[in-house]
Amino acid sequence: MRAEIRPIISNREIAEGYHELLFEVDEDFRAEPGQFTTIRISASSTPLLRRPFAFASCADRRASIIYQRRGPGTELLAGKREGDELDIIAPLGNRWPLPSTEETAILVAGGIGMGPILFLATELQESGRPAQLYIGARTGDLLPEESFFGDLNPILATDDGSRGTRGTVADLIPKKFPAPPRFYACGPEPMMRAVHDIALELKAPCAVSMEQTMACGVGACMGCVIRLADGEEYARVCADGPIFESRELLWS
Repeated sequence: MRAEIRPIISNREIAEGYHELLFEVDEDFRAEPGQFTTIRISASSTPLLRRPFAFASCADRRASIIYQRRGPGTELLAGKREGDELDIIAPLGNRWPLPSTEETAILVAGGIGMGPILFLATELQESGRPAQLYIGARTGDLLPEESFFGDLNPILATDDGSRGTRGTVADLIPKKFPAPPRFYACGPEPMMRAVHDIALELKAPCAVSMEQTMACGVGACMGCVIRLADGEEYARVCADGPIFESRELLWS
């Protein structure tokens, strides 16, 4: 983990309200799929807290995040341009577990969950591991163009059917596999809960990336806790996660 000021390479809108921010990192900087950074959006006291963002890529001295404009902080972030400086603390948190050579990875993303899932999908593709990628949104305007995904070839679903298949990504996941797969999910909680339920039915492991508001980002303030499955214990998303086995969590 290090605190750095890094120059922005690009900050472009990739879908309605969604941006990809690419910034320069040192040659020895390493972030793994699932990890995140916290960014100080402004030099002023507004917004006061840093904002957490999952890495969407990290290679060749470049790293990126995918974020949605949905408040004053991300509106300010969307206004940053090439050459502007980015105040980051990174890398933070744990990484996605890797599937075994016998397991097919089923990757499921929705909304800003695209970033950490695409990072994992790229890693699996480069290592030659079998994977199926599913991405969902309410409408096609909220999804990047096909060219953005390169040769990852995601299976798309939209609530209104304007891109891909009408329905949710959970509707598209097969309910039978030759051997138990390993599930990965990041996005809205109802979507992750649906993937968790499918994994339970198939007796398959399921890793989820949890999103919480964070104050410190390093486990000191206890402001990002979530309940564990026994209903009595808690975990810190920033320090104990953000990646958890879905069976460890209490789903409402």
